[in-house]
Amino acid sequence: MSANEPLIGEWSLVGTTKDVDAFTPEAKLTRNSRMPYNKIRFKKNGRTDTKYTFYDNDMLLNMRNNVALRMTPKTLDGTRYLFLEVGNFNERKRESWTPTYYVLKRVK
Repeated sequence: MSANEPLIGEWSLVGTTKDVDAFTPEAKLTRNSRMPYNKIRFKKNGRTDTKYTFYDNDMLLNMRNNVALRMTPKTLDGTRYLFLEVGNFNERKRESWTPTYYVLKRVK
């Protein structure tokens, strides 16, 4: 695994957004306690604080559920954010599909 060094540290879920480029820190976001990754700590060597979750470059890999989520880091107003591209994919609506993103904020 190839660790993405700028990700190392603790991140906390802020909510969800439909558009990374349109996101602003002031935006009111949807959030509920059932969302995965309410908090996550990225460690060296592609490891996280979750037993079956690893990361490699720009992908978060959940080996238990066979899920790979693309990660996009972004700094806004001096604060580091991480956007995780998440599901809602529908094979029948493949051409019009757009992902939802979990928005996490760097804590430490």
